[in-house]
Amino acid sequence: RIKMNGYKIKLIYLEDRGKIDLIKLILAVANCNSYESIQIKPTEWNQYKPYMPFEQLPVLVVNETIKISQPTIICRFLARQFNLCGQTDLESIQCDMIVEQFRELIDQS
Repeated sequence: RIKMNGYKIKLIYLEDRGKIDLIKLILAVANCNSYESIQIKPTEWNQYKPYMPFEQLPVLVVNETIKISQPTIICRFLARQFNLCGQTDLESIQCDMIVEQFRELIDQS
């Protein structure tokens, strides 16, 4: 696992594509490729569901204790950690626009 600003992270997600793609793209752009990745098969999901925030995936686990859900929130957290969310308020809002557009595309597919 990589220590990101002192954090150990792992990503838990269903093995299908979609909500996880932008999260993985941010990790790739940041050259973070040593995080722990846990793919859950749809047939196994019911075993994990009660332990996940809002009973949803994907989830980013930070330091083995904090579970962050909601893909857009995970993206924003990672972007801040890797200084990918702009240097000014205007750059930051442009990054937010990209995240929201990506989310809408995923929701439509």
